[in-house]
Amino acid sequence: MLEEQTNTHCGSESGGFRTIQTFGGRSLVVECWGYWDDQTSAAFARGPVTALERTGTALEFTLDAALLKPQSSAGQDALRGFLKRLAEKKPSKVDVRVSNVLTQMQLTRLLREAGVESVQFANPSSGAPPARAR
Repeated sequence: MLEEQTNTHCGSESGGFRTIQTFGGRSLVVECWGYWDDQTSAAFARGPVTALERTGTALEFTLDAALLKPQSSAGQDALRGFLKRLAEKKPSKVDVRVSNVLTQMQLTRLLREAGVESVQFANPSSGAPPARAR
């Protein structure tokens, strides 16, 4: 039996995000791309947090940031706020897909500041196994 899921989409082709959550709350995927304007950053500060609040225990979280560009302070603040809420949930698994080195450096710092632990980074185009965040 397939699990039902809910999707939300925000932004445009040049910058935005989408959340994919399975009912039952065990899996949450947030896909992010482009460079966020102030409206997209503000929407991110609300949207994925709502999905995160509906998740259960033993949460498996994936941040697909393979197409995300380094963000301005507004985008970073939105990401940091979400990641702090994620850390409070104590997810059982956190995977981050990223292909831009500068974005990876930014996300590594934001994850550390938010207190998210046991993060696995993967470069979707390399085929290499995920690297552990330090």
